[in-house]
Amino acid sequence: MINNWEFIIFGRVQGNALGQIRSLGEIGIKPILVWCGPTPCAPIKSKYLKMYHITSSIEEGLELIIKNYSNTSSKVFISTDSDGIVGVLNDNYNRLKDHFVFFNAGEQGRLTKLMEKITLCNIAEECGLRCPKSELIKVGEMPQTLSYPIFTKSQDSFSSLWKTITHICKDENDLVRAYKQMDCETVLLQEYVEKKNEYILQGVSVNGGDELFLPIEGGYYRLPDGAFGSYLYFNKYMGGADLYNKLREVFRRIRYSGVFETEFLVGKDDSIYFLEINFRHTLWNHTFTDMGINLLEIWAMSELNGKLSLDNCLELSEKKHNLIYEFVDFVRYVKTKKIGIIKWLRQLVLADSYVMWNKKDIKPFIYYLYLHFRK
Repeated sequence: MINNWEFIIFGRVQGNALGQIRSLGEIGIKPILVWCGPTPCAPIKSKYLKMYHITSSIEEGLELIIKNYSNTSSKVFISTDSDGIVGVLNDNYNRLKDHFVFFNAGEQGRLTKLMEKITLCNIAEECGLRCPKSELIKVGEMPQTLSYPIFTKSQDSFSSLWKTITHICKDENDLVRAYKQMDCETVLLQEYVEKKNEYILQGVSVNGGDELFLPIEGGYYRLPDGAFGSYLYFNKYMGGADLYNKLREVFRRIRYSGVFETEFLVGKDDSIYFLEINFRHTLWNHTFTDMGINLLEIWAMSELNGKLSLDNCLELSEKKHNLIYEFVDFVRYVKTKKIGIIKWLRQLVLADSYVMWNKKDIKPFIYYLYLHFRK
């Protein structure tokens, strides 16, 4: 039983870490939070938390975990919420593998390399998925094979400067102006596909991709360019066997074990283009627990049993389950007067899940409000 094992949430994204803490707490497990980021933070107020440590960096958090939790009688689970932490864990795979269970690709540094977008897209194309045409070039250079408009983005998932790197460029002059805002050496140029929506899939990969659980798909009601959406819907996976089999081959080649999110762009003609895989929990993770699919529990049970374990999963319906990231959505759309307050409140009340609000665990929400207004 996973209730007898120690769980560490190694995090720096408030809503993501909080969702994981709640998903474990609701099945009787009180995790330890190792927080590496701005303090104070809302997750430390969760009633489900056993204890917490505050560190100033990912590297400091890693050393704390190794020092304090590597001498237990059984391995300790580590779950993460950011690409930077995933990268550090996998760059220290050899130090960690004998004492901890964490998301990985079976060898040191391998997953970090796979988090480079062009590397992952090449694998996806080899497995039969369609990707936007791309070029990885030095900042300042002009595209050699792409036609305008083009989309500029970070070459990997680690950059904290992604907002300055992400641009839609209609011509060469736009690209030159975009380069002036970038503080990096290389940039990924990508064919610009006019976006109808995004198609996001949630699941668990077990035993290096030999078993793939893909229960949930979703999309956005509102999606600003260059940013994640804040009003979403999810329902049971209905993408079919062909897409499932292609993704399964991707995970086999990657040899990934862990929770993941796969992102696709949906074009105006409903064609889907593979974008990337997030090798971690996403901000929406507790929504899936609300739906009856506790991805954190499934991953841990599968690791313990050595095979995909779905004993506590519910059968999902095709009905949409709506999620709203309440604070972000309010600032983006109500404060900017893009949506009227009455319409927004109606959507808020009718939503099935939220990122910060949880009636069973309200202190983090109150503390988050306090921190916001104190600023």
